[in-house]
Amino acid sequence: MNFDQGRNDLNCETYDYDSQGASISTLVIGPNMERAYKTCKHELVQNVIQKCSATNIKKFGLINYCGYEYDNEMHCYLTGWECVKSWAQIKETFSDSAIEYIKDKKGWLANEAKLQGFKSCHPIQGLDASVCEKDCQSFLAEDTQLVQKCKAKAGTPKCCIRREKANCHECRYCCTVPFCTWLSNKEYVVGGEMELGIIQYNSSQSSSVQAVDNLLATNHFYKSKDERCLAPDPTKTASQWGHYVPEDFYTAMGKEVKRLKVTEYDNRFFNFEDPDVFSAMTGKAYKKSWEETFGFDYVKKAAWNNQTDNLKCAIDCLKAEKDQFALDCNNNGGLFQCCVTSWNLTDFEITRQRLFTQGLIETKPPEVCFTDKKYQSCIICSATYMCTKMNPFTKKKKITYKTLKANPIGGRTVKTDNAEYNFVRPEGNNFMRAQFRSSFCARLDFCQIDQEYYEINDFFAASNRKDFCSLKSQNIEGKSELHSYKPQLAAACVKESSLVRMCPKKRLKEINDKAYWDQNKRLKLLRRSLNKDKKKRRKKKKKRRQKKSRRRG
Repeated sequence: MNFDQGRNDLNCETYDYDSQGASISTLVIGPNMERAYKTCKHELVQNVIQKCSATNIKKFGLINYCGYEYDNEMHCYLTGWECVKSWAQIKETFSDSAIEYIKDKKGWLANEAKLQGFKSCHPIQGLDASVCEKDCQSFLAEDTQLVQKCKAKAGTPKCCIRREKANCHECRYCCTVPFCTWLSNKEYVVGGEMELGIIQYNSSQSSSVQAVDNLLATNHFYKSKDERCLAPDPTKTASQWGHYVPEDFYTAMGKEVKRLKVTEYDNRFFNFEDPDVFSAMTGKAYKKSWEETFGFDYVKKAAWNNQTDNLKCAIDCLKAEKDQFALDCNNNGGLFQCCVTSWNLTDFEITRQRLFTQGLIETKPPEVCFTDKKYQSCIICSATYMCTKMNPFTKKKKITYKTLKANPIGGRTVKTDNAEYNFVRPEGNNFMRAQFRSSFCARLDFCQIDQEYYEINDFFAASNRKDFCSLKSQNIEGKSELHSYKPQLAAACVKESSLVRMCPKKRLKEINDKAYWDQNKRLKLLRRSLNKDKKKRRKKKKKRRQKKSRRRG
């Protein structure tokens, strides 16, 4: 394998990893140096994805490494990686990609291919990516270096077709990633032309992490890249091609490739740029569209007069705590969880408006987001209900969703060794797809001025009340540091039973904001009503038991 895609300038004896505050480092011992390097690189990539998953990755940075051939030990670290600081920053620059793409498609795609390590990229009309399939056919011809070098390793040459868009409906393109999967000491190794030594790493590149390193699609797709690989099907039109399951396509060898499972194409899935999809997700039938596409249990448009966009979903969470799914979960030693999030689609409308104003698209987009007097049509809150239970013998966590069916691809990825249902990454690490519907989970604390979101790995690991009350959270809109409740507040939290914290009067007086008073009053009235209903149900059950007892007597 070609190691030149990183810099081998470390002195393994003297390098101080702990002093590198801006770096991520790892140590890998593999069956051979080829395997060790690939594992090392994938661990670094996944670590960056984990650290940046609350927003997104701005750049991956450069890999540096050193190794001891005699014991197959490799030290590697990543410098220059950077996360997008906040969702406010994503919002500020969202339209820019669309404008730059339409103004200079050829130049934009050439730059994208260089940055991402694509073999080829083409602008496309609609969803027809057949031009990239033709490229892949030529890249996988018998006389190509990739095929010859791949077969020399007894591997299987493949080609990933990525169908993408630069944040607008008219900004669609496709790119190709030819690669090879082979076995090294009975473990899978995946590499592209750089790993196979066909092309050399250029030190002028801003990143030594390429598209081939993201074939498992472990980053979220929301306002980001769609990293899935299309599955060409001669029986369907190119616009209707589905996608391979990433981890299956990644490792498939030989005849397995033809038998791979394909996820059917859903035009609504992370396709908010399409005006028809945008209309479906914000129009009269928006609830059905969101629930069918992503598997949410509840969705609601945010009202203009609320301090938080998540109020309606927090109300439904309070109700869900009394439902049978939650009661069964808590009574059987599990922790019922509400994952509540708000999704802001205004960026997609603003982008089309900017494109029209600058004469880059012909049709004037309709105004949707700010026309309803009662609701914010483009800000949707969602709620997903789940139960986390720890197996007392294996100590592994089992996560069950109230709504079972949902496409697991496109959300954040949780790194864990303690879940019963992980997908196992070929490099040997265990990861679990959090699914889009439970990727961003808000702390439902109505004393907080800024909305905060839980650290996702710990959220999925929490299986009891104490774990839940110890969770860290941060404001990802303006970006703050992760922090947990102070000891006194955490202790009070453990004594409570609800996932929704209502604000005490003393704190409300300090905040001195009518909106906070109103939403807390609404939540407290609902809680009181739900508790009354619970008492009534208990009385009815007691009467039924007494009647049965008298009949037996």
